[in-house]
Amino acid sequence: MFILNRETGEAIYPIVERPVPSWAVAERARSTEVDELRAQLAANQPYLELAQQIHAEIERVTSDPTVDLGELADAIDRWPREARHAAVTAAFSELPAGARWEILARLFDDGELRAALAIEHDRAVVRARIATASAVDTRLLPAGEELVVGLFREIDVRAALARGSASTAVARRLVLRATDEPGRALVVEDVFNPERGLFVTRDYDESTWRAERLDSYAVVTVGAAIGEALQPVIYPGGRLDIATADGVRIGRLHTGFVTVGGADVFISSTKKETD
Repeated sequence: MFILNRETGEAIYPIVERPVPSWAVAERARSTEVDELRAQLAANQPYLELAQQIHAEIERVTSDPTVDLGELADAIDRWPREARHAAVTAAFSELPAGARWEILARLFDDGELRAALAIEHDRAVVRARIATASAVDTRLLPAGEELVVGLFREIDVRAALARGSASTAVARRLVLRATDEPGRALVVEDVFNPERGLFVTRDYDESTWRAERLDSYAVVTVGAAIGEALQPVIYPGGRLDIATADGVRIGRLHTGFVTVGGADVFISSTKKETD
């Protein structure tokens, strides 16, 4: 169909916009996503291949300690520093405990990477010491160690101690990272009712949490206020007090769980007390 221009006698054909089928839009989006994934894969292919090589060589050297790791060490030396550091940490966590130090020392003879392993070793020692303690002294945590504290209402805390970080009634969760100053920690996260399992009452609701919420990147000390001083020790079931730049805040909630390096601390000690 067309329209006749009376002045020129030319036929004018109107432009008709046809809707693009939804399947075509989805196909284009999928094609774009695939192209992006291919680009990422291509960029990371050298690292993926080396990661596979590391895994294969570790499996081989675990069963045959006489294997020469020279070629693998040379390949690792060509990796960027950050990638090598990550490879050390990942490989370390996957190795059998008895073979970790010997194999990684043969693979990574770089001074920086040895220092990274030394830090991991120190953290493992601290975690083992904390796991057998009846309280967490935050002064023992090495710089960079992550500490998660689950806070509960007093009525909920005893049940929480038995479940640890699996408890869903947590009213407030603090994620902290130890600093170079013993006992001081950087605030990473302060969340209200993170598992949505808290039975919210007027005793502790979101407005109460907002009034005492810690700012991200603030440096604080957590523990127990005894007299006028704050002791940087966290007790299972005990009230958690916090020292900020403005002074000591007496807590409303009690500690139901603590994790250090992702591992629950108080579950084993609580079981020992109830056994």
